Amino acid sequence: GSKVGEAARETDEKHGIVEKIKNAFACGWSRVRRFDEEHKATEKVKDTMSDVGQKTVEFEKKHHVGENILEGIQNGVNFLLVKLRDTTGKNSCNGNNSS
Repeated sequence: GSKVGEAARETDEKHGIVEKIKNAFACGWSRVRRFDEEHKATEKVKDTMSDVGQKTVEFEKKHHVGENILEGIQNGVNFLLVKLRDTTGKNSCNGNNSS
């Protein structure tokens, strides 16, 4: 192995760094779980997200925002197509309208 790897292994064997990291993580995770159990944070987040999703659907059904945006895009594309046809029809290179 490399000298760096060997040095890291030796340091870990002397000081138990990996074990300390594992213990710190386990302790921290335990605190997070305990906090969640006491305050029901996960359930509150789930409920809030569900409520937001439901409110979004209700808003869309009432105001048709997505539908209106898509209709606006379609109208814009149609406008551009008409303008493009008008422009290319006047300056056609197929021999019908060439100068």
